[in-house]
Amino acid sequence: MTKIGDQLKGFAKDVKDVSSSAGEKISKAGKQISKSAKSSAKFAKESAGTIATTLLDQNGDGKFDQEDVKILTKKGKKLAKKASDEICSIAKETKNSDLLKEAAAGAAVGAVIAIPLPLVGPVAGATVGAAIGTYAQVMKSMNKKR
Repeated sequence: MTKIGDQLKGFAKDVKDVSSSAGEKISKAGKQISKSAKSSAKFAKESAGTIATTLLDQNGDGKFDQEDVKILTKKGKKLAKKASDEICSIAKETKNSDLLKEAAAGAAVGAVIAIPLPLVGPVAGATVGAAIGTYAQVMKSMNKKR
């Protein structure tokens, strides 16, 4: 029995040594993973900051600050003014359009006629009226050309 007992003690010691070694290796791996994750997070944060600064730094001082916001605001105002001017220009050109006048008149008539109709309503009526007004104007202009 002592021989089996000694063998069991030896086996138990081997299991203890292996599990201790495995525990140490797992602990080291966990620490390495943690260290790598922290390093990756730090790199990602720095990269995001660099990208944001590169994109938003308007005055070239290497940082995004109040001066950059002022510059971006001025640029935004200029773009909005250009867009507004363009929209006004287009509106002025279309204001005198016979086609637009006929479509608007048709839409108004169609909306009024469709109000009492169930399942149709003024929106659908306006759409149909605008289409009819547009069609009428196109036909008028085609007959004038002949």
